[in-house]
Amino acid sequence: MLLLIALAFLGIVISFPVQVSLLYGHGVDELPQLFSKISLLNYLVAFSLLANIPFILRASQWLWVTLPIAITMVGWNNWVVAAIGHDFSQTTTWVATGVFSALAGFIFMPSVWSLLREPKKRWWLQAPRKEVSLPMILEPVRGSTIQARTFDLSRTGAFIPLDQTPEIEYPVRAGDVITVKFNLGALKRISCHARVVRQAISVGHYPAGIGLQFIELKRTHERILRDYVESIPETNGRGLSLNL
Repeated sequence: MLLLIALAFLGIVISFPVQVSLLYGHGVDELPQLFSKISLLNYLVAFSLLANIPFILRASQWLWVTLPIAITMVGWNNWVVAAIGHDFSQTTTWVATGVFSALAGFIFMPSVWSLLREPKKRWWLQAPRKEVSLPMILEPVRGSTIQARTFDLSRTGAFIPLDQTPEIEYPVRAGDVITVKFNLGALKRISCHARVVRQAISVGHYPAGIGLQFIELKRTHERILRDYVESIPETNGRGLSLNL
């Protein structure tokens, strides 16, 4: 669904030079003349539509901001065309505005609305995880430091086997932000904050533990972590999905 909407937005952008070509008879050998007849407002509309495409494909919450801007730009453009242009009637432009507004209303479809509200459902954005056991130090806001090991690792987070028995004074809970420290090789020390995105019970070969999402990771550390994860051989294990 999102891909179809993104393609529709791209199609509208492509329609601008196509319309000019049909109206004024310019061919592909007259591209400078063709693009010179596209107004500044048309270019702004095209830019607003193109800017929405990556947000649509990611089901980003930025759509709450960018889609109304696109609708406004399209409506403004069509109003100008109806007011001072001679190529399209006022009825045609208003119908076109209504059709585009209805198209942009995809955001209110239950399936899309769910993706906007719950990022964990955006399965196509989940970072690949590799099973690897690395020593990791967890420093919760409260309580003592925890010496742990990763069960799997991705460029955005990790799963940590953690037996949180009732005897632990301050158990780590979902929503907590903690500090994590771990090494990727002798000289590659990574220290950052991480959010506990979920607690999990043991399922199959997967142990009980917590899923972490790294936050405030330095760019150099992001690159090092990505390269390290990509170097780990694939396994048949499957883990918990980590949010981006």
